[in-house]
Amino acid sequence: MITYPSTYGVYEETVKEITDIVHRHSGQVYMDGANMNAQVGLTAPGLIGADVCHLNLHKTFSIPHGVADRDGPYLLCKTFSAFFAKSFVDRQSPIVNGKDFHDSRFTIHAVSAAPYGSASILLYQLCLHQDAGKRRCEESKCVCNSHANYMRARLENDYDILYLGTNGTCAHEFIVDLRPFKKSAEIEAEDIAKRLIRLWLSCTNDELPCSGTIMIEPTESEDKAELDRFVMRC
Repeated sequence: MITYPSTYGVYEETVKEITDIVHRHSGQVYMDGANMNAQVGLTAPGLIGADVCHLNLHKTFSIPHGVADRDGPYLLCKTFSAFFAKSFVDRQSPIVNGKDFHDSRFTIHAVSAAPYGSASILLYQLCLHQDAGKRRCEESKCVCNSHANYMRARLENDYDILYLGTNGTCAHEFIVDLRPFKKSAEIEAEDIAKRLIRLWLSCTNDELPCSGTIMIEPTESEDKAELDRFVMRC
């Protein structure tokens, strides 16, 4: 299982080489869709070599982080199509390679959750795509990367930024090392995260993916004034 770009906020340059090695040894690659907002318009799970991928609705498709993530679609290669869970209320009968996948021999029923999930949540995605269209959706994801690099550049003189790419930039998120403050002032990453919330600023991911750090992940929806306010409060 891989996440791309990685949770370190870096486009892993050897990702296709990695998936090729896995496939050569009869393995399969599952891609976590959590960072799909840094792929739209730039790359795709199929190009990278993923065999299965779930598309989180948060960030990428206008849903707040942590809300209804698991209502998003799954992408499957042909190898896994016969094993994908079907809803018992779905009356359509997909035929793949001459096989009816409503036949119990070729499919399984959903393990949990109500049929169709939180349908009202999914209306956000429909409205987003109808209003923005393909081109504007792609452009918005480039903006989210630009926002992250703008904030990184403004903070890097005052904080250690971990795990940058070979050209010194990040993807859609970056990690700020706060461990020196624990030694000098007994201030934890959690303390800073709570302070930002009290200032009505978007909460960061603290202690993820590294202990003693916060991960800053601005989206395309924030304007420059809000990005500057965040930086000035850090």
